[in-house]
This record gives sequence, structure tokens and C-alpha cells, in this order.
Amino acid sequence: MSASCKASVILPCERTNLLTNGSEPFLKDFINAVDAYSQLSQLFPNFPEYKVYHAQSLYNAFMLPEALQVVSTIEEEHLLGDVIKLESAIKYREEDMNNARILVDQYPPDDPDTEMNLACLDYKDGDYDKALERFNNASSVMGYQPARSLLPLDLLTNGSEPFLKDFINAVDAYSQLSQLFPNFPEYKVYHAQSLYNAFMLPEALQVVSTIEEEHLLGDVIKLESAIKYREEDMNNARILVDQYPPDDPDTEMNLACLDYKDGDYDKALQRFNNASSVMGYQPELAYAIALCHYRKKEYTQAVKFITDIVDRGIKDHPELGVGMVTEGMDLRSVGNTTKLHETSLVEALNLKFAVEYKLKNFTAAQEALTDMPPRSEEELDPVTLHNQALIETFANLLLLYCKYEYYDLAADVLAENTHLTFKYLTQYQYDYLDALINLQTSPDEAYAKFDSMANEQMNELRSLTKRVQEIRQSNDETTARKAVEAFDETLELYLPVLMSQAKIYWDKGDYARVERIFR
Repeated sequence: MSASCKASVILPCERTNLLTNGSEPFLKDFINAVDAYSQLSQLFPNFPEYKVYHAQSLYNAFMLPEALQVVSTIEEEHLLGDVIKLESAIKYREEDMNNARILVDQYPPDDPDTEMNLACLDYKDGDYDKALERFNNASSVMGYQPARSLLPLDLLTNGSEPFLKDFINAVDAYSQLSQLFPNFPEYKVYHAQSLYNAFMLPEALQVVSTIEEEHLLGDVIKLESAIKYREEDMNNARILVDQYPPDDPDTEMNLACLDYKDGDYDKALQRFNNASSVMGYQPELAYAIALCHYRKKEYTQAVKFITDIVDRGIKDHPELGVGMVTEGMDLRSVGNTTKLHETSLVEALNLKFAVEYKLKNFTAAQEALTDMPPRSEEELDPVTLHNQALIETFANLLLLYCKYEYYDLAADVLAENTHLTFKYLTQYQYDYLDALINLQTSPDEAYAKFDSMANEQMNELRSLTKRVQEIRQSNDETTARKAVEAFDETLELYLPVLMSQAKIYWDKGDYARVERIFR
């Protein structure tokens, strides 16, 4: 009894902060915490806060139905806010996002947890832009306080890499968090992961060297091996991978990557197949297997795995618009999302391009690129850009010759490759190059060709200008945006023609005529 009496005096005072900051109980052993707070809530019925701690402990022990049952017995008005927060956290953990959002919407309007928890829900819904905006808003109000609410805890303690795309900002955030919360060493792991993803490898190793907690040893070894692999230090990477637990499925996969790097494609293929049989179908594994077949010049097998990746991507993620550009549809960029990365569609279609290009199936190679989920040029990865450049080599070579006024060479290339002219040049490109080549022998004829092209583009620009104005009056933003994009694309075609016309008279010193052209 003396212990109980002592608890009645001390524990309420010590635990008051739990109610004001919304954090979980600090007891690490949540099962024992459940028993302790269950007894305390019965011993001290006049202190209903113990029921809240009891429910929080049940929540942290993943005993969600029991937590809801305890919550339902809390009727005190001054605890209503805590009850709603706890209920919303339970619904969130149960993946009941609709009811979780309804409950979060009941938070007081000035509660800083509102924005943070709505951000978590937006993240769960896949709206990463909105989630990032809310997290930034919450951070500006709350500062760095990662464990204020119950919802974000799942994001912070699931052992995966930071979700922020901007790894540089993630580096700064986790650096500060690891200093603010030294008793939560997982932040050091996230800090090191962020540095790794930002390609700051020496700094990542430096942070890793400060992590001494035994329960994080596995994460440390994996991260060190990834860093050594990225540094092309295959010997030390292999030594570290060999230290993985024997039943870790990542062991076989990472050894396969090392075998691939060493050029042992047979061994790598065997290991990737072993990993696939253990881990089940994963797009990145299917791609790795296809890549090994490609390296072994087993193109039929490579295409088989590539086709499987693409077919699954079309079936499971129709929103990514695979193949729609090839069919002539004008789609918005899907961006470089986590979902796109997880499908391995970009990697698979780039590999298909490589296969078809090597087999000289240039039309199929070009289709592999246009089959990709639509992205804007600045979002394209280096491999895709390189492959696009290969397809566009013919047109680019001709334009470069003309840029430096090697018109004879451009004419010879066109004459010697008539089979490529109508295959890889648009009508606009052909007409423009034809006019440029004519500059050497007949400037007047070249000007007439440019003039015809300019008039065609100008008529299109006038038509699009009128269309944009009409659409804006109808408040159809989507159609208006597409019309503006079409205008910009036509303008990009018009300006080179206009400048080429002006250059003819500039070279003659007829600056008055140049001025009239620009008017």
C-alpha cells in the first residue's frame, strides 16, 4: 500500500506534461505500461488521466480494439481533446483514413498538431506535395518537435529512408533532430540515410561511425555496405554484406548486385532468381533479372521480363499513362513520384530501348521511349535523355552542320540517308533544313521557304490566341492550360524560322529589313 500511496502523490505530477504535449508515455515496455496504468486507473478513479495513459499504452502495444474500449469510458470534458487525438491515432493505425481525417478535423483550430496530422493523412493518401506543404507549415509554427502527436510516430520509427524528396533539406532536418533528441538514435540513421541519398558519402560514413546502439547495428552495416558500393569499393562492400544476418533476404540480393558489378552475370542472375523466389515478385528484381539476360545477350529472355514489368505497370497503375504518348494522347507529367520509382517502368523501358536499338529495330526503340509515363524534360533521368538523344541523332547532326554553315555536308547526309529522312525527321524539320541548305545557292528561294513556314506558324498562333481567350472566358482551366501549352510549342517552332529570315538580311547589312521582319 505504501507504494500505491506514494504513486498517488508523485505520478500525477510527473505525468502532467504527457497531457499537455500530446506525447506517448515514456515507458519503453508498453505491455508493462498497460498493466501499470490499468491498475492505477482502478486504484485512482478520481484521476481519469490514468485512463488516457492506459489507452495510450494499449495503442503503443498495438492493442487497438482494447485502446478504443478504454477511450470510450473517458467522459471528462477537459480530456475531450486528448480522447479525440487518441481516437484519430488509432484510426490512422487501423488504416481507416476517412474516420481519422474526420477526427483530426475536430481538433481545436489553433492546435498545432492539426496541420501535422493532416500532413500525415495527405501522405497516406499519396498527396506528397500537399503533405510536404503541411509539414513545412507545421515546422514553421512548432519548430522541430517530432513527437508532439501520435500520428507522425509511424513515419519516424518505421526504419525506412526519409520520405522527403529533397534530401538536402532532409539532411538539415535530421541533423537538427539528432541533436535535439540524442536519446532517439534512429534520427542518426535517418540523417546518414539522407546524406547517402544526397550523395554526400564521406559525411554519411562520419555520421554512421557515431552510431553505437546495438539494436541499430544491422541498419549501420547495411548503410555502410551501400555507401561502399556507391563508392565503387566492391571488396569492402562484399565484406559488409557478408555480415548481414544469414536469414536476411537482402543478403542474396546485394551479393547479386556485387556479382553483377564484378561482371559475373551468371552468378548474379542465379542470386537474383533466388532472391525473387524468397521475396516474391518485385519490379526492381524483375528488372535486375532482365538486365542480367541483356548482359548475357539473351535478348528474348530480357524482353520477356521487361514485358511483364510493363504489363503489370499498366494493370496496377493506369494513372501513370504507360503507352498513352505513343498512342498520340497529350498527358500531363506524372512527375518522378515514389510510385513511379517502385514500378521500375522507366528502367524497364530504357532497357527495352537498349535491346531494340542493339537489334536495329529503331521504330520499336523509339516506341519504348514514348511508352514511358509522361514527364517534362527537366524531370527526365540521364539514361532516358541519353536514349532520346540517340534517336534524335540524325536530326541533331543535320542541325549542327547547318548551325556552323556546313551546308554541303548537311546536303550530303540527307542525300545519302534518304531512308532515314522521312523516318526520323518531322515535316517541319525537313522543311526547315531544306530552307537552310538552300541558303548557300539561293538565298531568295530560302527566304521564300522560310516565309511560307513563318506564315503557317503565325496563322496557327493567331488561331491559338483566339482559342485561349475563348476558353478563359468559359473558366475551363484544364482546356485553357492545354491551349496555352500548344501556343508555346507553336511559338518555339515559329521563332527559329523568324530568326533565320532575319539572318539573311543581317548578313547582307540590310538592317532596316531586319527591323521590318521583327515588327
